[in-house]
Formats: sequence, C-alpha cells, structure tokens
Amino acid sequence: MNILSRIKRILVVATLQVTLFTAWSAQTVGAADVSLCPITPKPVSYRAGVGHFELNSKTVIHATEPKAVACARHFSKFLKQATGFDLVVQTSPAAPPTNNHISFSLSGDKDLKPEGYQINIQKNLIHIVAKDAAGLFYGSQSLRHLLPPEIESTKVIKDRMWQIPTARIIDSPRFSWRGIMLDEARHFLGKAYVLELLDNMAMCKMNRLHWHLTDQEGWVIEIKKHPKLTAERAPGTFYTQDQIREIVAYAEARHITIIPEIDMPGHSGAITRAYPEFSGGGNKRLPGFTLNPANEDVYTFTNDVFTELAGLFPGQWIHTGGDEVHFIKLNWLSLPGVKELMSKHAYKDTHDLENHFHRRVASQVKALGKKGVSWGNMLAAKVPTEDVVQIWWMDGKNKLRHDFVKSGYDVILCPHIPCYISTAQHESHRILRRWKTLCSTPNIYDYPKSLDGFNQKDWSKVLGIQLALWTEKVTNKKRADFLIYPRLFALAETTWTPVEGKDYADFEKRLKPMLQRLDLKGTGYFNLFDPKSTPEPPIK
Repeated sequence: MNILSRIKRILVVATLQVTLFTAWSAQTVGAADVSLCPITPKPVSYRAGVGHFELNSKTVIHATEPKAVACARHFSKFLKQATGFDLVVQTSPAAPPTNNHISFSLSGDKDLKPEGYQINIQKNLIHIVAKDAAGLFYGSQSLRHLLPPEIESTKVIKDRMWQIPTARIIDSPRFSWRGIMLDEARHFLGKAYVLELLDNMAMCKMNRLHWHLTDQEGWVIEIKKHPKLTAERAPGTFYTQDQIREIVAYAEARHITIIPEIDMPGHSGAITRAYPEFSGGGNKRLPGFTLNPANEDVYTFTNDVFTELAGLFPGQWIHTGGDEVHFIKLNWLSLPGVKELMSKHAYKDTHDLENHFHRRVASQVKALGKKGVSWGNMLAAKVPTEDVVQIWWMDGKNKLRHDFVKSGYDVILCPHIPCYISTAQHESHRILRRWKTLCSTPNIYDYPKSLDGFNQKDWSKVLGIQLALWTEKVTNKKRADFLIYPRLFALAETTWTPVEGKDYADFEKRLKPMLQRLDLKGTGYFNLFDPKSTPEPPIK
C-alpha cells in the first residue's frame, strides 16, 4: 500500500470516529438501563435510543483495515442465510455512504479494552469500533442479538423486516478465558457437532474450546508418526489432520482458540493398547492406565505427539492432562528402570516419579513455543510458572487454589460444582450423576460469588472460568445439547458481564429469545421454563 492510500485510510477512520463521537453526543438516548437490553451476555453499558435501523438489500458494509474487512465479510455472509441479502462490503479508502451503511473500524483509543467494542446504532447508520479484531467480531455478535431471532434461520425468510433498535453500547469482557471442555475420547460426536458448538459459543462471545481428545477409552486424533493410536477405530470415528485444520480455521474465524488435551500419564489406556511397551501398569478395571515414567521411549513418543499438535493448533496452549494418576501409580515401583531413576534423582516415592514425568512433558511443550495447561496437580512438580493450572476442586479446597496463585501460576476455574455439566441440572433428572448441589443454570450464573481470601492481585491471576462436558453418558447429539444449553449461556454471562451488572431475573428474560434462536438452528436444550417439554433424552 502506498503512502497516499494509507493516509486516505487513516483519514477515513478518523472521520468515522469523529462522526461517531458527534452522533453519540447529539443522539437522544434513554438512560443507561441494561435491563432493556436483549443482548446475551449483557454488555457493560447499553443506552437505548428511539427508532430502528432497517437492514435491507441496499445496505452497504464498510471496512478498510484487513482485519476489519475480514469481520465485515463474515458478518455479511452470516446475514445472507436468513435475509437473502448479498450485501456489498466496501473496502476502498473512500468515505462510506452517509446513509444505510454499517461500518467496522479499528482504533487505538485508550478507552477501548482488549476484546471490547463500542457501537453507535442510528436510524441511518451503524458504526462498530474496537481495539482489535476480536472486539469487532463481538460487536457484530451483539448486532446479531439485536436482530430478530429469525436471523438464525438457515433458510431465506421472505417479506420480513429486519430492524435493529437504535442504541449506544460500550462493552468489554470480565475474563479473557471463557470456555468449555468437550470430551470426545469417550463418545465421538464428530465434526458437524463441533462446528455447531463453535458457532453457538461465538454467538455468546465465548473464546476457548478445551478439546479432550484422548483418555482410557479412546484416542480420536490422527498422529502421523504413530498411526496405531487410531488403528482400533473405524473410519469416521476419529479426526484426520485435514479435519482438524478445517475445524481450527472455523474456530479462528470466530475468535475461538482450541486447546487440545492429551491426558497423561494416567488415563492412558488408548496409548498402551496401541503401544504396550509404554505401559506403566493398571488394574483389572483399568488395564494399562498409566505410562512408564522411567521409559525414555515414552518421552520420545510424547514429544512426537506435541510436535504434531503444535503444527495443527496455532493457539499458545497445549493441555497435558495430569489427572488422577494416583489411582494406580503404585505399580510403578516394580517397573523396569524405575529404581535406577529414583536412585539417580534421590526420589523418595511415586509422587516424585509423577512430578518427574510432569516436568519432562512441560519442558517439551515449552520447547515448542507453547504454554502447558494441566489439571490442578502440578504445584509439587514445579512446572514453569508461565503454565496454566485448571482447578476442578470445589470451593472447600481454597488453600490449594491460593497456593497456585501465590506461586505465580495463572488459573482457570472449573470446579466440578457447578461447572461439570455432565451432571444433573434439575431434580427430575435421574440418569446423570448427582451431587448435593445441582450444577444448574442458576448456580452456574451465580458462580463465583466470592473466593475466600482472594484480593485484587489474586484475581488478576484468574484467567477465567470454563464448563466441562465429560461424555461417559453422552452418546449422541441430543444428550450433548440437553446438557450444554442453556448452561453455556449462563457461563457466558458470568465470564463476560461485570459482577455489578449481573441479574439472574433479567438473564432469564433474555434467555427466552436465545432458546428461540437454538430452535431455529436445530440445536436442542433443556427448557428450564417448562422442564416437562424437554424430558431427559435416553442414553441410546
């Protein structure tokens, strides 16, 4: 791009932002009453105006910066499926039309926060401005919510007015990590399901998919250097690397980072069935549950796997599991090479052996330029403090959570109560595991009311919160949908909306049109307003 063109683009963006400021100053708006807002998650500030912007076939979308253009084109493509409008995306540095246009622009304004955005909706124009591409995308998702639910239709709806209420919106997220874990090692749901989940995550501004791809029961990702890992599975019941690339690209277009998890050294039955020489033993119920921490070939294998993952997943994290090794690791003391390893490093017991394993794989991930994520068993292992710890304990173990934060680790909160959504969410549900407290939509929405002893500095180490869907009893799409929605929307608001802006009664009002959107998309859910209308789906 030559200097003159660049200057023109800068002037256009500056003109748009001056217009935006003037319009906000001059426009008559209602009070900053977010209770009138139909957007989920609820934005930081929403000022309702008077009248509507009408989207029609002559509406022009304008963007000049490459990242803004990408967002504009994505939004135009989304609008077309229900409206039938093939909206022009104008990318020239010339000033946009003065009427009937939607503009996307990036700005270095210090008032704009990461992933945040500002929107001015007038009767004749809409302008979205953000610091980064994610902010522009989330602004477009707020416009999605301001349109009628029918905008989710996969078929063109004719003779429909598509109106967006005038408003001024200022918004940014509470947490940077807003996620859900999907376990496909136990039951494989497939590419179409993952793409649908990613789109529903994007609709409510969630940005992390933790993908549990391996466990005792199965390994569902192709590793070219170790083809035996998927040899026991039928075609179409694991992901090829081409499919992984397609899914990752789909997620990236929606500003979602996928974090692959390879659970080890426990939950490793799928590995040891393929490569028995790596086994660290198990028991009758869980044969080959662990990897041998003294076998150097195991670490060659883990490095091979992480290397291929690093090439497939561009995000900065790889999850290395580390969960529940204590179940069976006593077998390790009788393994070949273990006594020599313990003697060499003056290890006292199997805890030291487990920590040895965690340090080795953490160093491999770091060498690939990635950060490790692991379930909350890593404090004694002294893995790098730039790694992330995922806490699944309930609030009764606050000291452990505090210890991780005080030691310098970033933390993801995923307490099994209320974030394990593979459990019962209503008193009428009988198939699923039940704890003393239901993992219900209201309980997820209220979490965390507080964390004892956490001060502002401690909170800065909490990246965010995520749900977890374990699939031992999730055998099909109906059951997965039933368990995920609407709890996903409750977590979305918990991780996005400031504490002082949250109101469950108001959330329920906005939830009803969200369920309408799911109906139009063909996504199932548990109807908490009328539980009998959505009975618990059978396992098979």
